[in-house]
Amino acid sequence: MNDNLPDIELPEFATLSNRLAHSIEIARDAVSLRVGYQVEVAALEPIDREGHTHIRVYWRRKPVELRVAS
Repeated sequence: MNDNLPDIELPEFATLSNRLAHSIEIARDAVSLRVGYQVEVAALEPIDREGHTHIRVYWRRKPVELRVAS
């Protein structure tokens, strides 16, 4: 992946199907605070760590929402 994209690695216990969405949501909030702007998921990459499957999440800047002024 692009080295300019922020990323975070989620351990195997956080990637179980019933925890994955919640883990990504918490990680997104943490990365947004770290980089200073809103981010969204750019890519997911499985990583094998000594027989355990981790997931690396890459982030990109979330596009600004344009709203119509009334």
